[in-house]
Amino acid sequence: MLIKLLIPAIVIIGLVVLGFGIGIFFSKKKKFPESSISKNPELKKLNLKCAKHDEYKASGLSSCCGGKLEQEMAKMKKKEDKSLKSKKNRHE
Repeated sequence: MLIKLLIPAIVIIGLVVLGFGIGIFFSKKKKFPESSISKNPELKKLNLKCAKHDEYKASGLSSCCGGKLEQEMAKMKKKEDKSLKSKKNRHE
């Protein structure tokens, strides 16, 4: 009894997924809507910011958005390394 219900359900779900795939493949738009808050123009119009934005600002980083995070983290690490070297030199 369960098989009689399960097989048609799987077939229908498979056809729906196949239909979505074909629709996306042959659509003229060829691009998914941007879901990142920092890159979505509609969300920028509403002046919405990333949930982590304020946390990064509080920790001294300028922003978590736009791919600059790695660069700023590297700068912070260099500053820490310099301060550790200067402390080490003072103690010697």
